Formats: sequence, structure tokens, C-alpha cells
Amino acid sequence: MAADARVADRTPVSESEGFVAFAPTAAGYRLVELPGRPPEIGSTLELDVCDGPLVVTRHGRSPLPFDRRPCAYLGRD
Repeated sequence: MAADARVADRTPVSESEGFVAFAPTAAGYRLVELPGRPPEIGSTLELDVCDGPLVVTRHGRSPLPFDRRPCAYLGRD
């Protein structure tokens, strides 16, 4: 990995930019934009587009091209 790519991974994103969450819905996985910072791994989260609570299983980068926001990957409890 190039040094520039490693630096870009650590670029802080402001809380006002929010984050995206990759969430399982009845129709399949969906990318949802949310305000604030991603919850800690192991935290539960409820979204309008999903039935019941979801658990944050990991953090990563947004899967959208050129999107610097973090992504919280969610799973069923």
C-alpha cells in the first residue's frame, strides 16, 4: 500500500459529515446515511428501515467511491 493511501485512511472526518451504515433489511443489505459518529463495536442500533435492533459488528471505510465517511457494518443480534 502506498504511503499516501495509509495517510488518507487516518484522515479524521468531522462528526457533522456523519457516517454510513451497511444494514440488513427485509429486501437485502442497504447503505443508510446517519448523523454523528459510528457507535462502538458491539453497540446496538435501531433504524427505521430495519425491524428490531442491530449490532455493530465492525467499522470500515464507506464502500462508496470518494466517500471519506466511516461505515458501521451491522448484523442481527
